Amino acid sequence: MGYSRRSLDEVIGMLREHEVRALVDVRMWASSRFKPEFSKNRLAASLEASGIAYVYLRALGNAGKFSGAGRVVIHDPEKGFPELTELLERHRSVAIMCLERDARECHRMDVSVEMSRRLPDLEVTHLGMPEPSAQLL
Repeated sequence: MGYSRRSLDEVIGMLREHEVRALVDVRMWASSRFKPEFSKNRLAASLEASGIAYVYLRALGNAGKFSGAGRVVIHDPEKGFPELTELLERHRSVAIMCLERDARECHRMDVSVEMSRRLPDLEVTHLGMPEPSAQLL
């Protein structure tokens, strides 16, 4: 899910509605100048107060966005994908979060496609998208 143009209450509401147990933050930097409530410490405290675990997983951040590569470059896939797999096993219902509202414009799509390849039985839902997520993969 992307938090752009969403309030923290809206994000937490969506997570609760979909019974998400853990939010995995896949931004390269877990901070926001424009929405400080989405900075790591404040976000973690708000989620934990709502019964949702928070995990910052920089390894799955898009290093290409800031390098001028012009394409998605997952920061540390060898570390990140196994760690996300472990989080899925532990929490069962996990959401990955970055800034962009539309998953098609974010590296979350690349992460979800790779996780679907690694775990063929994984059910992926893109929260907050106007069309069915199956059409996105």
